[in-house]
Amino acid sequence: MLDEQELLRSRARELAAKDHDKISDEGTRKEMLVFLLSGEHYAIETSFVTEALNIYDITQIPGMPAHLNGVMNVRGRIIPVVNLKKFYSLKEEGIIASTKALILREETYEVAILTDAILPTRWIRESNIKPVPSNLRGVGIENLLGVTEDALIILDGNSLINKLQYSLTNRKS
Repeated sequence: MLDEQELLRSRARELAAKDHDKISDEGTRKEMLVFLLSGEHYAIETSFVTEALNIYDITQIPGMPAHLNGVMNVRGRIIPVVNLKKFYSLKEEGIIASTKALILREETYEVAILTDAILPTRWIRESNIKPVPSNLRGVGIENLLGVTEDALIILDGNSLINKLQYSLTNRKS
């Protein structure tokens, strides 16, 4: 059964890779998962998202950074759960009924981020992503790819996951 599941995952990854960078007359398009965070719409490329889960049994760990809510056991994998609101110093409303966890993966590292709600995926042309304004400053600015005309904030998956991993594994005692 496990080999069959891995075969299906492999086929799904191959199909996703073919559709990943669809080319049109107006340039490359990327599939983005859209989610809400403190009333703002954010998006991250779906290639970084392995799954979306309801929040359950988060085990808190004493002495960890404030943005780490704890860890979750997801089918035998222990995954850190990060509150991006605390990480980015956004308005905090706590965990609400619609809160979901997105599990992000980059190479060998997995991390879950809390979202206020998950919205449908969207195909976004790279040409529609405008650079982050140069006068914009603040925590996490280096994790942004840009913003679309309809104010969708595009996160850089590699940068975000690497920064979260660094923040959780390279802290001072």
